[in-house]
Amino acid sequence: MKRPELLLIREGSRIGGREKGQPWSAHPVLPELMECGFFSGQRFTFVGIYYSSKTDTSVIGYPKYLKSDIGSQELPAVLHHVGLICQLVERAQSQLDRSRFEEAYAFDAYHAQEHQQQVDRFQLASWLLQDYQNNGIYFSKKSELKRNGNGPIQWQQTISQGTPLLGRDVVYLDTFHRQNQQDYSQLLTQLHGFILRQCGLLMQGLGQYQELELPEAEDFDGSDLSQFTAYLADRLTVVFSEREVRLLKALWAWCGQSAFYRRQLGVTAFEQIWEYAAKAVFGNLTDTRSGPPHYILQNREYQAQGDFIPDILRVYQHPSADCRVIGILDAKYYCPQVNPDNGLLYGAPANGDIAKQIGYYRYTKTLYFQGDIRYTNAFLFPATDPEQEEMFQQLGYACPNRQHHREIDQLLGLDKNEVQQQLESRRERWEAEEGEACAEAWPEDRVLLFSVRPDLLYQWCLRGEKVTEEAFYHGFVEPFQAEQRKQAVRR
Repeated sequence: MKRPELLLIREGSRIGGREKGQPWSAHPVLPELMECGFFSGQRFTFVGIYYSSKTDTSVIGYPKYLKSDIGSQELPAVLHHVGLICQLVERAQSQLDRSRFEEAYAFDAYHAQEHQQQVDRFQLASWLLQDYQNNGIYFSKKSELKRNGNGPIQWQQTISQGTPLLGRDVVYLDTFHRQNQQDYSQLLTQLHGFILRQCGLLMQGLGQYQELELPEAEDFDGSDLSQFTAYLADRLTVVFSEREVRLLKALWAWCGQSAFYRRQLGVTAFEQIWEYAAKAVFGNLTDTRSGPPHYILQNREYQAQGDFIPDILRVYQHPSADCRVIGILDAKYYCPQVNPDNGLLYGAPANGDIAKQIGYYRYTKTLYFQGDIRYTNAFLFPATDPEQEEMFQQLGYACPNRQHHREIDQLLGLDKNEVQQQLESRRERWEAEEGEACAEAWPEDRVLLFSVRPDLLYQWCLRGEKVTEEAFYHGFVEPFQAEQRKQAVRR
């Protein structure tokens, strides 16, 4: 019994690309992955765990914010990280757009997916090992009739075979009792044990169930397990407990001839998982929609379609600061990187994304302006720095391009050089006063940038924890308010 091959593929890798240490483009499992829809064009988009029974390969799709070359020392941490993601996918599947999820159902011994002719051994193995952990090895119950044994008296056998003593009462010197015994010798017990050991090889290779002690069992290695499906089907007709029915159907599915199937656990639109986790940890409003727009046509009002939907809203009254807080956040699944050769930033949100986030802020501020309401406006990126210790930390800010349009300057009669000199002079004065680089933009036209540690984010989300109001205020609101105070002084 050999351990399945482990194949790691980084999200965003290209077929034929030169990802260091990832020679997967020529792997025999590639056509199966393409058939499953794990690619967008030439790019691998699946994040999760997929088992190919055809090639006996466990494919680990890991997110793009982790480095491309994973060594043996980093492997356990990566497997644990992907395991957290799989748990999030399982939790999020009922709340997000199911059509974009590859995970359809948790293993259900009563749910038939006859259209899906592929057993996913990852989830099936997890189910079988969890069942074994809770209930132990399967055993058959056999009944024996014993003279003067324990258990209830079997009167029919006692009267027909025993010797009575006649008196005022009839007393039998010998009584017969039926006793139930656990029989571990049957084929089903041995088959269950062998399959559990196969499950252990699969899951322990992924860093799961390392401490679980598996049972000894007969070795069916090299045997075609499908030969046992008729036996399992026959046993299903004589068992009645829920556990036995589920277990037999799971063993039947493992042998590869069952109508009870499920699909791989993972997602090809991982930005949904990033948004889901960030909203759960940083936000406190489930529904962030503004409602549809209104149109006035020929003095008559009409309601159109299309909502105004910020990703994350955090709204509360802050007692210690004696104010109210509105936080508008956008979970951006981007990994910006600076090219050292040309100094340009790649992989960052475009001008339109920044302008839209500013639009969210300005629109909300026109509705909620009464009293002391303090705002913040920010993007949340996955942290790529392995040295980051905090849950989140500020990176800087982004603002839209504010360069003058040449033709507009001409039509308005503006001197381009004079305008540019004014902008440069203001920027230089600003940077001299603050001792830091800045873009020429009002603070209200800025979106703060934060990096968030993915592993902590997922753990907090799974535990139902949120960033506290105090931490949110000091981490997000105060930096945004500080920028506005600086600008108010300059005005």
